[in-house]
Amino acid sequence: MQRRDEAGVEAAAIAELVPLDGRRVLDVGCGRGRLTAFAAAHAAFVYAFDPSIENIEAARAALTDDQQRRVRFAVHDAEALALPRERFDLALCGWSLRCVPLEGVVHALHNIHAALTPDGLVVDTQPLSPHPPVAADGAELGTLDMREWRDTIRAVDHLIAEVVDAGFYETQHEARFTVTDAFDNGHECLETVSSWRETRVPSSLVSRLGATQAPVTVEQEVRLRLFRCATPAR
Repeated sequence: MQRRDEAGVEAAAIAELVPLDGRRVLDVGCGRGRLTAFAAAHAAFVYAFDPSIENIEAARAALTDDQQRRVRFAVHDAEALALPRERFDLALCGWSLRCVPLEGVVHALHNIHAALTPDGLVVDTQPLSPHPPVAADGAELGTLDMREWRDTIRAVDHLIAEVVDAGFYETQHEARFTVTDAFDNGHECLETVSSWRETRVPSSLVSRLGATQAPVTVEQEVRLRLFRCATPAR
């Protein structure tokens, strides 16, 4: 079973930067609820959405009864986001803007901007490592090839910069940290990372993972950026 960021590094970095207590939070592309439970433990209300019904069901199942009372789930993508204007204080984009088709990134950012209060915040986190190391028993087995993923992140960054330059957001802060994915064994790791978008597993690493019964880890450098809503000039 894949376990992402058991140490809670990402959540701690967000909490240190932006207290969630009492806030209304938009969880953009919530996936299987990695950040949803974190937000629901502190926020007054969370609207979590994802285009996958399977992800939404998993995210809901991961919450306590008390957390579920503060979360509303919906099945749609960021391009289809249509909520009352200026309703939310904070948008969490945890590894999710990359999953928006490039042609829809600007529209998605405009939708998020419309849903946020005039001084609302956006937290954007993205993994950046072109060659994340894979290890077992303290020894490196090899690295994944995620250069195509990194190139797509760069394309998304260019589109985000366009929206910032247009005056919709102001960049407030940037930080980097390492997030670890843990697996029970090499086969489980191989099966999972082989399904990651724009990720290639070198043949030498395939062989080593197939022969590894020990727990395996994959470490990725993650960039966190904080944006504040602004009013574009007319």
